[in-house]
Amino acid sequence: MQPAACDCHVHLFDTKRFPYVAGRAYTPPPASLAALQAFHGALGIERAVLVQPSVYGTDNRCLLNGLREFGTGRARGIAVVDLATVTNAQLEALHDAGVRGLRLNLHVSGSSLVDARQQIARAQRLRSLPGWSLQAHADVDVLASLLDDFLNLEIPIVLDHYAGASALERNIETALATVLQAMRNAPVYVKLSAPY
Repeated sequence: MQPAACDCHVHLFDTKRFPYVAGRAYTPPPASLAALQAFHGALGIERAVLVQPSVYGTDNRCLLNGLREFGTGRARGIAVVDLATVTNAQLEALHDAGVRGLRLNLHVSGSSLVDARQQIARAQRLRSLPGWSLQAHADVDVLASLLDDFLNLEIPIVLDHYAGASALERNIETALATVLQAMRNAPVYVKLSAPY
């Protein structure tokens, strides 16, 4: 493995200390920091990006605990907040804890395009936080429809899970071409995570 290799997308699950939200889309088994570090050690991975999973909603305590235990020299976090109610002080506290971006999970929330656009517009506040990005999880056609909104933020945009593209989906060529074109001309990145 290359020095300073980074696992760009990993979740921690600890229901003993941090209960899942009601009405979640799935119920994962525990995934501890110790197990993650053992797995990374076997592969020679030195750094990680801890991503807030949907089963915790906007309760970032498990993520923040993982960052504290992992150490911000080796890990960064992507949090989930309610952009309509989060304060600047709360965003700054997340930054101080090692968070460097927010995740919009449109795939699980089932947000309409109108609601998604409102959430993206509220993310303008992220410009004032150094090194922050916005990460989005949705189907590729939804992401393609929102690209202009994302680009108006003028911060890096990370599209989760292969930008929501799936070989099982039909008629995604146009949306995929739109995403690929944006990647050529703007700070838009597709995260190669969850190949299943």
